[in-house]
Amino acid sequence: MGDDKSEDRILRAAQKEFAQHGFDGARIDRIAKRAGINKAMIYYYYKNKESLYEKILKILYTELYHHLKSVIPTDRNPDEQLLATVSSFMDHINSVDENYIRIMLREIGSGGKYFKKVALPNLLIPMFSLVAGIFEDGKKQGYLKDLNTYYTFLTVVGSVVIFNAIRMTIGDTDLGKTLFKGDCKGDYKKNFITVLTEGILK
Repeated sequence: MGDDKSEDRILRAAQKEFAQHGFDGARIDRIAKRAGINKAMIYYYYKNKESLYEKILKILYTELYHHLKSVIPTDRNPDEQLLATVSSFMDHINSVDENYIRIMLREIGSGGKYFKKVALPNLLIPMFSLVAGIFEDGKKQGYLKDLNTYYTFLTVVGSVVIFNAIRMTIGDTDLGKTLFKGDCKGDYKKNFITVLTEGILK
């Protein structure tokens, strides 16, 4: 009855719909119209709006985790592994469709029901475990300071998320055009890595 191309169109349309309206405001009718298919086709693939939304979130979180896991250089020292992870995280966030970021921000802002259900098992728990191992090895071997592993991880992730949230929110204002001009993503990454490795105090 269906085909992969139909599901791809559904997912692309749903991604835009959820980014624009959030889970509660999204409508299957509009998703079907965006995808150029009959609404019944959506229910062929997905039981309801909730299962479609969870699929969108799972794509976002599992792709991010598997990308990060695949690029960690296992033959390097822990500090180099950590920097490679941070760098790859920033590159990945910069490369994904911004609708995914909007969905994530909407989800967290609305209480995170599905964030907890989907992100915890597919991204946060495995990522915490992966980074914690690198960080603890780095502290034991003297490459990293004796900081709280989880707070440090959240500081990095939070900074990148907030940068993108502000950029996407005020990017079209006079202040946004001043802050986020040129290769702002690349400039932010360079600045962030410098702060992370060297600090800001002389």
